[in-house]
Amino acid sequence: MTVYNFNLLLGFEPNGVDVAQAHRLKMFRKLGVETYFVFTHWPNRDQLDYFLSKGYRYNELLFAQLLFTDQLVIEPILSSSEMEMLLGLEKSQQIDSSDESQSYKLDNGEVIVFRYSKYYLDKVQYVDYFSEGYLLRREMYSTRKLVTDYFVLNYQNNHISAELGKRVYHNQDGSVALEEISQKEKRLYLLKDNRLITHEELITFFINKLNLKERDIVLMDRASNIDFARPLLEQSSGAKLGLVFHSEHTFGEHPFSYEYYYPVKYANRFDFMITSTKLQAEILKESFQKEGQQAPKIYTIPVGSLNSLRYADKVRQPQKIMTASRLIYSKRVDLAIRAVVLAHQKGANIDFSIFGQGMEYNGLKELICEYSAEDYIHLKGYARLDDEYIKHSIYLTASTTETFGLTLMEAVGSGLAIVGFDVRYGNPTFILDGKNGYLVPFEGRSDQELVEDMAQRLVELSSKDMEDFYSNSYQLASEYLEESIVELWNGFLGDQTSRIAIS
Repeated sequence: MTVYNFNLLLGFEPNGVDVAQAHRLKMFRKLGVETYFVFTHWPNRDQLDYFLSKGYRYNELLFAQLLFTDQLVIEPILSSSEMEMLLGLEKSQQIDSSDESQSYKLDNGEVIVFRYSKYYLDKVQYVDYFSEGYLLRREMYSTRKLVTDYFVLNYQNNHISAELGKRVYHNQDGSVALEEISQKEKRLYLLKDNRLITHEELITFFINKLNLKERDIVLMDRASNIDFARPLLEQSSGAKLGLVFHSEHTFGEHPFSYEYYYPVKYANRFDFMITSTKLQAEILKESFQKEGQQAPKIYTIPVGSLNSLRYADKVRQPQKIMTASRLIYSKRVDLAIRAVVLAHQKGANIDFSIFGQGMEYNGLKELICEYSAEDYIHLKGYARLDDEYIKHSIYLTASTTETFGLTLMEAVGSGLAIVGFDVRYGNPTFILDGKNGYLVPFEGRSDQELVEDMAQRLVELSSKDMEDFYSNSYQLASEYLEESIVELWNGFLGDQTSRIAIS
């Protein structure tokens, strides 16, 4: 059995799906499951480094374009000395050297730069070719040359930039196996037989090349407007196909949003679906009923887990409040700030730390200054949150949507009480109203009403004995310990193999 995960998405800000996929990889490793995470587009250097920083190993990554070559090894292997020999360079041509790169100047004035891997520090991963200071070509190496990027110079508004014009994927002998041609937002591919195909056609060929078996499992982490959706839904290998939900699937009164068009239209093609909370699983079943369709089997498997429960070394101070998130509008940290200010005005002796960065940072800083709250509200930026949770007593969230809420899970894992809005799905999962925190009614209320209600809850919590709240959070968090989530995945995988045996 092999599990294929589609896909590692490029061109977007880091997000919760990335974190969930990396966590799934960790669970599969513990179970000894052979698994691959698929790039359907070729990643640039920074994009590849980002996913490697999430814990992926090269042998756990599949690159759609490389399956058209005879090369499977992608990790950097060659030292700078070996690369010099391969390219016919002399030590005397070296003009610069650092921990990250090594440069050479040719007789014709061109400069060649070796760029070391961030994860194999003494191995050359990329070789850049410059002429008159402009990047003309970049080669990626493993044991041999894998890929060559050819750049064209774009002259615009007295500015010259190097833009990708063509990418070539090589066989082991250096011959061209596949050419990728950039046309604005489109990608076209030239095969060895001179056929020109679209990216969607390439992905169809790639999925066929995977030679999926009945015992294999394919997990889709995205549902629509994705290059792999149609070919995966149309493949008839017998491999089990499932969709993992990472966002709200409803839209207003409608049972499904446009994003989930494919799961509705082709529900019979899916063998299963996975949600991260029981609440979404229940609502998903109801959504299919409203559409008059039979839902596939639905599993609930959290997208995160806790290595252990973390306990404070010192007695907690009830007035210490924190939140942690990307500072974007949907997190509504502005409402959290206003609630803390109001609670402070009502006499609560509280201190509020905000962890994270984002486009709302400057606006939030101005809001704190507007209320003259700099003494008790602090923008902390990024920090190691494991060390911060246990220094606080209350976790405050004003987010209007959380499909799961990894920071909520981490907060209860450190025993914090939580105050947040009664919105799907994370808050009702991790806030037991009146037991380990408070759910503030949300629907149909103005911002001011929400702020006043949230502030009152903060006043109540900061002035009472919270030991029962801490204890209830720890009890809830114990359900999310790593061994429990590993067992959920084990049960899911066992169910798929038993269904194969039955069929």
